[in-house]
Amino acid sequence: MRALWERMLQISITKKLYGGFFIVLSLIIFAVFFSALRFSEIRDLYTKTTLVSEINHYLDQSKIARVKLFYTLDEENASNMMKYVSQIIAQQEKARQLRWQESDVQHFQRLSEQLTQYQHELEKIVLAATVLRGQKHVVSVGENIQNTAQWQRLKAADTQSIKTGFAVTDTLSRIASQLGEKNQYVINHSVAEIVVIGICAVLLGILIAVSVTRLIARSIRGNLELAQRIAQGDLSVVVGQVRRDELGMLTHAMMGMTQKLCGLMVDIRDSAHQVATASSAIADGNRNLSSRTDQQAGNRCQHGGVDRDGDQQCG
Repeated sequence: MRALWERMLQISITKKLYGGFFIVLSLIIFAVFFSALRFSEIRDLYTKTTLVSEINHYLDQSKIARVKLFYTLDEENASNMMKYVSQIIAQQEKARQLRWQESDVQHFQRLSEQLTQYQHELEKIVLAATVLRGQKHVVSVGENIQNTAQWQRLKAADTQSIKTGFAVTDTLSRIASQLGEKNQYVINHSVAEIVVIGICAVLLGILIAVSVTRLIARSIRGNLELAQRIAQGDLSVVVGQVRRDELGMLTHAMMGMTQKLCGLMVDIRDSAHQVATASSAIADGNRNLSSRTDQQAGNRCQHGGVDRDGDQQCG
């Protein structure tokens, strides 16, 4: 950990800031990408659920049309019933183009077999109703019609289609139930995972901000202390380890300035010492010159004698 910290000290502040922003931005991009994947899963489940609901809807409509056809033998009801069956087959083909799990595939294989059987039985009903409609005196279902073999075929096909219809409904219910469970699972886990990613992004962002701020503030405080000591005249300050970032370069420049100031002070001290030495030599020369001058003046008085009246002497 210490080695990592020391290595971070050698990285420039610009790279630290860019690195921190890149990490936080990467987490945001990851969260967006993950959310997009989850949204795609939810949309896929929604599409599957919609298809299953439409199949179930058309199945119910075909059952209603079948009941009407059974009691009225009306051609329009037969046409509507087969139209709904065609819609069921079309929605089933759309569902096959989607990706399903193995359990769902098994359900759809069973559903396909049941729908094929259901369609075949409805075609029998339509055929029987068409034959009955062509017989004379068929206005409504009467006793004479119920006793015919064709009516028995219609009734048998209708009974079998009811059983097959219930089986199709049960299979659709199983598929819809599994889709609902998966949808709820994806929604719950998506919320939890997005919250976890968000918390991690916030914590990591705070950690990066605190670390970078601490690195910058620590160096700034050191440079400030160094500048204050230099301003107070203390040029003996020494910084042990200098960082290689911009603030480290500033510290190195201040240390260079301090060394140059120390060299300048030494030069000034030497120059002052030389000036003092020269001044002392000049003063000694002046004293020697003054002493010699006084001595020469005394010698001159001693050899000059007194004046004519005898009352003047050399001071």
